[in-house]
Amino acid sequence: MKMTSIQVWGLLIIPLMAMVAPLVVSIIALNKSNQAIREKRRPKLDVTAVVVDKTKLKVYAGTHSDMLSDKVNPVSSLDKKVYNELTDESNFGANKIFSYNEEKHLLINLIPKDATKEDIEKYVVIGFSALEVELEYEKNTIGSIELANGYTLISRKEAIPPETRLGVNFLLNKEESSNGKLIIPVIYLSLKDNHKAKLLDRVLLETNTENQRVDMLTVKNPLMWLGFEETGYLLRVSTISNDTFDYSFIMTVDPNKFYMHPIFYEDKFFRKRANEAAKGTGKKNIIQE
Repeated sequence: MKMTSIQVWGLLIIPLMAMVAPLVVSIIALNKSNQAIREKRRPKLDVTAVVVDKTKLKVYAGTHSDMLSDKVNPVSSLDKKVYNELTDESNFGANKIFSYNEEKHLLINLIPKDATKEDIEKYVVIGFSALEVELEYEKNTIGSIELANGYTLISRKEAIPPETRLGVNFLLNKEESSNGKLIIPVIYLSLKDNHKAKLLDRVLLETNTENQRVDMLTVKNPLMWLGFEETGYLLRVSTISNDTFDYSFIMTVDPNKFYMHPIFYEDKFFRKRANEAAKGTGKKNIIQE
């Protein structure tokens, strides 16, 4: 009986698959083994506190930013060199590292790119140490911590636009690496009448609370202080042995509670929350890069 071409191919493919299948299984097992070995090198990392230290908080405002506390300084009294660097138009809409008082600060600049010098002189609100974020990590393991991606929801239907640039890399010196702890002060800039000004502005206006150190985890109304309902970051950590690992960090806020989600040791949780947030706003993408 003459065999058809399909039967011939069948006789060839079956033994071929029998040979290939163990190879595929071996490759998968090897990849899993390599991944497990790599994960053992992943350093521990946690965000331990988000606070406002009012002994360090220093606020400056433009001439038309009324309703501000009398503790707020006129922007004209700010050191001219620092003012010019902060309000340089190349910074508008960008998060970056800014050196102030010999410390590395995270600069959140929400001034619109089309702002004029007159807008800034009238409506700017600048807060030094508007927040302090504390990170703890394994000692002598980490060389840098990068905010690779992020998103911020002012409300469930309004997000900071993705064109707000992100990509801040904190290079740790030897002392910071060996201490296992990094405190990141945040400098905040906005124009008072801009829609983005909801973010953090209220902490800068409300300077008369009793406690000098306000912990977002225990304060009664965190939403009043922070002005956002959710923010998330993809932290990219490089070790001193040149491994790179991603971590997902999400903070959610409601009128009565501030919640720092436990850090996920991968990027999937960040992507999941960002996608859910994008659907809520009706946007295709809200991730800042």
